[in-house]
Amino acid sequence: MIENDDGSKREVLCNEFKCVIGAALGRRNPTEAGIRMGKEKFLFVKQEADTQSTYLSRTGGGGAVIAKLKDGVVIGIWHKDLVMSKGGNQNMSDCAMNVEKLGTFLREAGY
Repeated sequence: MIENDDGSKREVLCNEFKCVIGAALGRRNPTEAGIRMGKEKFLFVKQEADTQSTYLSRTGGGGAVIAKLKDGVVIGIWHKDLVMSKGGNQNMSDCAMNVEKLGTFLREAGY
C-alpha cells in the first residue's frame, strides 16, 4: 500500500528484486513503491562509490547494506533490537563492514 497525495491509499505490485538492484545502482526510488525487501519499506541513506555499497534505513530501527557485484548483490539486513553473536546489538557499522568485506572478496574472485 502506498499513500496518495490526498491521503488515500492504494495497492501497487512490487518487485523486490527490482527494488534491490535499483537501490544498488543509486536510485532513491527504483519503483513506484520505493525500496522494499521482505515486505518492509527501506529508505535510501547514501551510496559509497569506493566500496560499491548502498546504505538503507528502515522505520522502527535497523536497515540494510547492499554491495553491488558484477553479476549480483550481497545484502545484509540489521535489526537494532537483535543481539549479535559476539554480543551487543546489531548496527549499521558492523553490517556494512561484513557486507563490504564479502563484496570485495567476491568482486576479486570475478563475481
